[in-house]
Amino acid sequence: MPLDNIIEVKDLHKSFKDLVVLDGIDLSFKRNSVYAIIGPSGSGKSTFLRCLNLLETPTSGEVTFEGKKLFGLNSKGKPEISLGSKDLCAVRSKMAMVFQSFNLFNNYTVLDNVILSLLDLKKMPKEQAKEKGLALLAQVGVKEKAGEYPIKLSGGQKQRVAIARALANEPDVILLDEPTSALDPEMVKGVLGVIKSLAETGISMIIVTHEMAFARDVADEVVFMDGGHVVEKGKPTDLFSHPQNQRTKDFIDAVL
Repeated sequence: MPLDNIIEVKDLHKSFKDLVVLDGIDLSFKRNSVYAIIGPSGSGKSTFLRCLNLLETPTSGEVTFEGKKLFGLNSKGKPEISLGSKDLCAVRSKMAMVFQSFNLFNNYTVLDNVILSLLDLKKMPKEQAKEKGLALLAQVGVKEKAGEYPIKLSGGQKQRVAIARALANEPDVILLDEPTSALDPEMVKGVLGVIKSLAETGISMIIVTHEMAFARDVADEVVFMDGGHVVEKGKPTDLFSHPQNQRTKDFIDAVL
């Protein structure tokens, strides 16, 4: 795998019984780049993202992360997860996920949500973890909420905390699954601003989004999916202004 590629996906398939959700995805993602995955609901975008860090187990194909095969054929020619649970956990700490529904622990304070992995996985001293957690909360604009519980936060504040938690392990790539879709409209701009500022630091990001203006302004490359296929991909200016595929054009005309 080329050194500048952080993730490689080859001929990826995912079915739920008779329902084919991903039908032969071939994609590579470069380091220090931002990718936006767009497309209609039900096109397989979120399932694809969850297959990257094996929250969903693909049906077949291959996923490689930083040169290490996560999923593919074993010595008997059967598709399987290539890592044990401990190694897979380590990979997920380097491929952090931000969910549309936040996935915070309601019985933990905001700060404890952020530092949990630092204490459990990294065995970091608690005072050091707290210091790092507070710095991350400040970075995303919710440091004053450190002692609150998630139930007292707005949706936008919860997503900021979720982003801080994703950053805690200093991941090599962040996967964001429609991070603004559960937010009230007035909350969206602030969260997108946080994500944009992260993108400007050079961290690798793959974001599934319905925010077309954000995808156009922030992404280095846009991937359009439909029906479990990659229909088209390219630079935002090219894909939004001069789509090569009629299905892409129809989608963009409908949403812009």
